[in-house]
Amino acid sequence: MRNPDYWGYDARYPQNKLPYVDKLKVLIITNEDEALEAMRTGKLDAMDSISWKKAQEMKRTNPEILQIPMPTGATIDPRNDVKPFNDIRVRKALQMAVDLPAISKTLYGGAADPSPSSFSSSAMSTWGKGWGFPYDEWTQDLKDEYAYNPDLAKKLLAEAGYPNGFKTNIVADIAGDRELLKLVKSYFAAVGIDMEIRTLESAAWVAFTQVEKKHDQMAYHSGGSLHRSHEPLRQLTMFQTGSSSNPHMAVSDPVYDSFYARAIAATGLEEVKTIFREANEYVARQHFAIPLVQPMQYSLYQPWFKGYHGQFGAICWSPPSFSFYTSRFWIDGKLKKSMGH
Repeated sequence: MRNPDYWGYDARYPQNKLPYVDKLKVLIITNEDEALEAMRTGKLDAMDSISWKKAQEMKRTNPEILQIPMPTGATIDPRNDVKPFNDIRVRKALQMAVDLPAISKTLYGGAADPSPSSFSSSAMSTWGKGWGFPYDEWTQDLKDEYAYNPDLAKKLLAEAGYPNGFKTNIVADIAGDRELLKLVKSYFAAVGIDMEIRTLESAAWVAFTQVEKKHDQMAYHSGGSLHRSHEPLRQLTMFQTGSSSNPHMAVSDPVYDSFYARAIAATGLEEVKTIFREANEYVARQHFAIPLVQPMQYSLYQPWFKGYHGQFGAICWSPPSFSFYTSRFWIDGKLKKSMGH
């Protein structure tokens, strides 16, 4: 409900006291098709996390509904503190076993960025100029470590003591992209890695992998530990020893830990940017995690829903942002009525 004593003013229109709307309803519709139908009929003002296929269908049937592409990510997170994944050669082999461009083309119809990412998303590197470590700035030797090369993957496994590969398992959040995971399983099998997929409901997955830390090999859910776009200091805790942001990777690396301390002690923004970039490059070179493709998901919104630019992701990931963003939304009632709603 609207708080008449809310402190904020709209920076775009400084004369306007916020919030604009009297109330906001957040509906949880578990059936995606029902939610999309509610969007088509004007019962919803906006929704997000829509797959590229559903977005294409919506564009065909309802071109008036506006769309915003949102890059997401998927990561395989091996425990860095247990065999065989405590050997960087094994982690490199996992990466080289997977053909990212082929996955983008065959599974996502090209609607996924096949470029690998460090812990900062490619999107962040684009939107926040000077931050992160975008793929086009990687040196060729590093790019080669992320390129599809099954023969070299087998060689690295042999050098690490696994000439015949090994058996492993991955605990997967059932809400993640299981088709992607099945495809990765087939790529791993081609270099001798027999990966069993074990699925858990989302809440159980969090409890098992992040709270109780019972998984003994790898973990997977959409998003994963990479492709992040948090504010820099928060992102620097992603692989920090003992950090709650590093719950199922079990990474403990003194070189990486030093980046956060340096950033806290920095005396200027440019210094923080340099440290942040160094941390991104270090994560990429250490192969703490296995980045997969970055599929596009879409936010949909009605033409009459104003002030919206795809902020729902920030709202969901950061509850304190809820009032900040939602207080700046408003409805163009005349436009909505003219469109028959």
